Amino acid sequence: MGRVLRSLAKRRDVLHQAGGQFLALPAERAGSVILALRAGPRPSTALQRRTLFHAYLSGAHTIHEEWGAENNLLDWRSGELSSYGRVTREFLDFLDAVPDVGVPYTPIALLLDTSRPPPVTFERAPFGGRVARWYAPRSLDIAWAHIQIGMYGIGAPTPGRHPAAWLESGHYPPSPYPELFDIVPADAPEAILAGYRRVVAVGDGRFPARAEVVPVADQFRRVAEAVCAVSPFHRTGDLVMQVNVRAADNTWIVGLYNPRGAYRGDVLDTGSILDPDCEAVETLTPKFPFRGARLLHGWPARTALEVGGDRLRVTVGAGGLAPS
Repeated sequence: MGRVLRSLAKRRDVLHQAGGQFLALPAERAGSVILALRAGPRPSTALQRRTLFHAYLSGAHTIHEEWGAENNLLDWRSGELSSYGRVTREFLDFLDAVPDVGVPYTPIALLLDTSRPPPVTFERAPFGGRVARWYAPRSLDIAWAHIQIGMYGIGAPTPGRHPAAWLESGHYPPSPYPELFDIVPADAPEAILAGYRRVVAVGDGRFPARAEVVPVADQFRRVAEAVCAVSPFHRTGDLVMQVNVRAADNTWIVGLYNPRGAYRGDVLDTGSILDPDCEAVETLTPKFPFRGARLLHGWPARTALEVGGDRLRVTVGAGGLAPS
C-alpha cells in the first residue's frame, strides 16, 4: 500500500502500546517525510499539507523539520513565508482552531508474525546504493500484495494527467476502504489486542487464539469485510479516509484527502499546480443518527460539505483535504 499510509498504520499501534507520542517529520527538499519515511522526490505543497493534517489526526504530537527555516522562509531577515511556509502557517492555525481532534478510530488489528523476517538482509549495503532483494516471496509478502492491490489498486493514473501527479498519488493512493486498522505484531500483549473489535492475521505463522486466521488467498476479503462491518459510514467514493472519535462531545471527525491532480510548482511561490478535472465528490451516509455536520477546514477553495437528509456530500478539489 502507499508508504505514507502504511507507516501511519504501524505507528498508531506503537502509540496504543506505549501510550505516548510519535513524530511526523516533513522535509521539503528531500521529499515528504513521515516518521523518517520518504514519500517521493520533489513533493507539491498539496502533499505536504495532506501529510501534516493526516499525521495530526493520526495522533502525532510533535513535528520536526530537517530544513525548517529553509523550507518555510523566503528570506530569513524579513521572515517572508515561502509557499511551504504558508502551508505550515495554515496548519498551525488549524491546530489553534481545533486543538482536540479526538483519537483515531481503528477497531481492527492486522497481525503480522514478526518472528519470520525476510531471508535476505543487506546490513552492509552502501549508503544510497540500489539493492534488489531477490528471494522467494513469503506467505506474508503474498498476503500483503493481495491487500495492497485489493485496497489501493484502483488508483491507476488517468491518461492525459501530469506524470508528477501520478507519482504523488502512488505514494498516497486512493482507496474505497477507510483507514480503520492498525498494523500490530502478533506477539503484542493480550491487553493490547483486547482493545480491538476484530483481529485479523496476515500471512501465516504463530497467532493468538483470538486472531481470525484464514488462508492467504482469502485474507484481503476478510480484511475488506471487517473494514466495511466496523465502519460508522457507508460511502460511495475512494478518497483517502480516516475516522476519529472525540469523547469530549461525542463527535465523529472524518478526514478526507484527494491525492489526485496535484504536482509541484516552483516551491518559492506556487507550491502546487492543480488539475481542475481531478476534483472528487464523496457521499457519506452515517450508520447512526446525527444532528448536524460542518467542515472544519477545506482546501482548495472549491472544497465544500453539504448536508442533505441523512447524507453528507463532500467535494474535495485536486490535491485537497476536508476534515469535518
